Amino acid sequence: MTVSTVDGDHLPKPRTWVRVLIGLIVAGLAVMWIYAFFFASRQNVNALGDKAWTTRAETICAAADAELRGLPDIPNLTDTSRDALDKRAEVLEQSNVILDEMITELDSSRPDDVDGAEIVTLWLDDYRTYLADRIAYADGLRNGTMTVFNESTIDAMPITGFIDDVARQNRMASCQAPPLS
Repeated sequence: MTVSTVDGDHLPKPRTWVRVLIGLIVAGLAVMWIYAFFFASRQNVNALGDKAWTTRAETICAAADAELRGLPDIPNLTDTSRDALDKRAEVLEQSNVILDEMITELDSSRPDDVDGAEIVTLWLDDYRTYLADRIAYADGLRNGTMTVFNESTIDAMPITGFIDDVARQNRMASCQAPPLS
């Protein structure tokens, strides 16, 4: 069926099922946003209940971060000469030692809350995986087989994203994964 316009052109009549479908989509979006704004949990899934532990962790990480910042700058990443790779490996190995000591110190205690202790265990496991990636990279630089850092992923996301999320969400900014330096 067609509808006539003033100038005589004929336009197709809108189909009822298209209107219903668009109405359902709009209603679904409205319900989703109402739920998100008014009913969804606002709880941080990575929240650590033991604030004394997070304060202690931030202190440990800040000290490690200060040590890392004291290391020499790495050579330009585009320089793949033997000398540059060796220098990059040397600085990376020094930073890995500092990072390992930080992880070990963080691992010496756990938050008092059960959920927090579990989160920290998983977080430190991710940190150890990141450290292992850095060690493998330094080894690859030393033997000249690796010039690009290969970071582990979880669900196709870089592992540092998960490390950094826990650190940021618990006000432990210094505990974010350090860059390769």
